[in-house]
Amino acid sequence: IGVVLGTGLDSLTTRVERIAELPFGAIGLPATTADGHQGKFVLAAHDGTPILLQSGRLHCYENWHPAITALPLRIQALAGIRTFFLTNAAGSLIEESTVGDVVVLTG
Repeated sequence: IGVVLGTGLDSLTTRVERIAELPFGAIGLPATTADGHQGKFVLAAHDGTPILLQSGRLHCYENWHPAITALPLRIQALAGIRTFFLTNAAGSLIEESTVGDVVVLTG
């Protein structure tokens, strides 16, 4: 399972059994520049299930070509990962919402 951690979710890397860590730069990927994006992969396990956490991502608004921003996900696919969870920071107009609430976006 691959999980791309959006802004504010980097703490999940400390809540799993960490096996290995690989910074983006170690495999030729550019450094992340957005706040809260560490720019690394964390191989971990949760209840015996292997998980590859992608802590941080590259953004088009940072002037990266879309093909470059997709490289970390393509690397995961080449490694055999077929189930992905993509997360992000999203705002809400619902007054009862608080930071950290899980929201499912459709459209």
